[in-house]
Amino acid sequence: MLANGGRDMISAPATTGFDIRFATGDVMVAAGSVATLRVEALGDGLVYQWFEGQRGDVSKPLAGQTKTVFSLSSVQGTRSFWVRVTSGARSLDSRAMTVTGSATGPQISARQEVGSFGYIPGGRVAIKVGAELAAAFSQLDFSILLPTDWSFVSDDSQRATHRPVAGDRGILEWTWSSPAVPAPSFNVVLAVPSGTSGMPSLTTMVSGLRDGVTHQVLARSDPLFVPAGPTFHSADVDRNSRINLVELTRVIELYGTRSVQVRTGAYRADVTGEDGFAPDVNRVSGVTAVPTIPHTADFNRDGCINLLELTRVIELYNQRSGAVRTGAYFARGDTEDGFVPGSK
Repeated sequence: MLANGGRDMISAPATTGFDIRFATGDVMVAAGSVATLRVEALGDGLVYQWFEGQRGDVSKPLAGQTKTVFSLSSVQGTRSFWVRVTSGARSLDSRAMTVTGSATGPQISARQEVGSFGYIPGGRVAIKVGAELAAAFSQLDFSILLPTDWSFVSDDSQRATHRPVAGDRGILEWTWSSPAVPAPSFNVVLAVPSGTSGMPSLTTMVSGLRDGVTHQVLARSDPLFVPAGPTFHSADVDRNSRINLVELTRVIELYGTRSVQVRTGAYRADVTGEDGFAPDVNRVSGVTAVPTIPHTADFNRDGCINLLELTRVIELYNQRSGAVRTGAYFARGDTEDGFVPGSK
């Protein structure tokens, strides 16, 4: 076997167009967590086979592990893995990748949540992701596994050295590289296919490189189930995709809810009400009580309508076509309340 930049080539010397371009380094995760190893290779008709053990030891092939990515669940202790990539009569062996389940954890915590009320089929959805770091990392990677046919639209990440481009599907990746990577938190806008239904899910992995070891963690909640968002605003009682003055007045009524002399903006579910809600006059100031289905004006979901949230409904009400006020809006899923002023 001949040395080849950290890989081994079997049966023939290296030729242009066949190479292992990347293989995950040593990985550390919290004991009992999932670890993911990945290899990227260049060539035609590539076949992959993962093995446990040191590079070149073929005594422990992993049944069914024949893709570029290998995930190991419930990691305990320390184990090593490698992958053989074959192209015709030639094969390349990756370096051995050590996976360790640490009682102290990966020194990264990550989170993901739906940024609005849910997805709109044929529209969009916003996802919030972020990480907190308990140590200094020289590189940080976010990888989001999307549902089938969902695609990347945009994000508001800062100082990323690599990010997806519009239209990317499958796995979206962001990278931060510097002597001391900041703890990023950002929003991702995704396009949702028109036939989407049910509760599709997302998985986000965050990987940090520190002293030659990659620390991995899955963002909470894992997976993230994304609900379908409302297609009509709660204020739009007659469901005509317009906010009229009477409907705006109703939101102002909820905003003006008081407990004794203190304005709380509190509301509660009320199936007998025309909009499904009623002022909650019994709730004292500062107490949150979120209904199972919150009012769509309540985009921070605290069971109260505040001034900012009321102002957003007024913005929808004031939507104009030329000089005519229409109050028109439509659901798109990637704004704070899931709606956009105007017509599609």
